[in-house]
Amino acid sequence: MRRAKRFWIVSFLAIALLVAAEAAIRAVAKHQARKQKIPAHAQLDARPAKGHVDSFAPDAEGLIHVKGWALHEQKITLAELVIDEERRLPLSIGSTRTDVLAAFPSEKNAASSGFEGKYALGLSGLGMHTVQVEVSLANGNTAKLEPQTFFNAPRTHAALAQYEKPSAPFYFVMASSNLKAGGGAGIGEYFKGLQSTGMQLGVMIPILYLRTTTGRDSDWVFDPSFDTTRRCGDRQIVEDNLSRTIEYAIKEKMPVLFTLNGGVWADAGCDEPFWDIN
Repeated sequence: MRRAKRFWIVSFLAIALLVAAEAAIRAVAKHQARKQKIPAHAQLDARPAKGHVDSFAPDAEGLIHVKGWALHEQKITLAELVIDEERRLPLSIGSTRTDVLAAFPSEKNAASSGFEGKYALGLSGLGMHTVQVEVSLANGNTAKLEPQTFFNAPRTHAALAQYEKPSAPFYFVMASSNLKAGGGAGIGEYFKGLQSTGMQLGVMIPILYLRTTTGRDSDWVFDPSFDTTRRCGDRQIVEDNLSRTIEYAIKEKMPVLFTLNGGVWADAGCDEPFWDIN
């Protein structure tokens, strides 16, 4: 009886040791896999990779979450995320992508073409970044996806949410001019990620009220619709008038700070006395 009991105790300890050993081996292998890097001297494969970085943005915990997919004729063995051509971070590969399989049914690795990564980048993960995925192939070569640009606004961080309940928003105003030539184009779209309930975008446009007049014959009365095609030599007298600036504000739904600028300088590059008093 005592011998049988001893047998079961020894068997249990042996099994426990085997399980612990297997867990340790897996942990070491996982750690080593994380430390693996694409060799710097690896040759770029002649056949390009195809794929896309679907997201590069903070999650609810403030970690930068990266997701995407990559395919190549050769099997992909490693993947790295290159941020601004400087920082290289490992990506996990082999995640399921049924959408990629549906788009490329003839690609043998399409179903497991996904990659993913989470990084604690802090404030360095915010702002504008160019990211590119580089992969290592089974033949020893490397391949790269096309670089992509992402913008992460500070307000996407959960830690800043508490500051987004002001009684009135603060307007961040950017100076611009020459609206007719596209001076204000894309401001709302390009910087929309910066806007929140606490901060809104605006544009500051100078109105040169002593240059945009009805001219000498009308005693230089201010003209809100001054013809901005009028020139002084090879230069425009002004780039913007009041009417067009108001139209821009309404059309683009963009708050505008109108700055009244006389447009009269002692060292001005040119003057046109018929229209202005410079």
